[in-house]
Amino acid sequence: MQTKNPNETVCILTRNNQLVLSEIMLLEAAINYTVFSLSTGKKVVASSTLKRFEEEFPKNHFLRINKSMILNKAFIKRIDKNKVVLKNERIVAVSRRRLPFVLANF
Repeated sequence: MQTKNPNETVCILTRNNQLVLSEIMLLEAAINYTVFSLSTGKKVVASSTLKRFEEEFPKNHFLRINKSMILNKAFIKRIDKNKVVLKNERIVAVSRRRLPFVLANF
């Protein structure tokens, strides 16, 4: 899936869930599954790894910040040192190795 439109609907491999890319706030690894946290507060679990979604989702909208999490840039409120504050006030850590990349691409 090569997409550049953040409003494009994507079909996730579980219970025929269809998600709009712009509503996906973050993706979190859970062993061989990925948990999607949506802007509506809903969570959807997909039976694919985080790496698969990292390769398929548009890199200009999604940013891998550590080993187990990918964020939608639209939901980043600010970056404080090595932590990202999301618009819903959730705080997530950025790995030291990825911090320069995150700062350069935010």
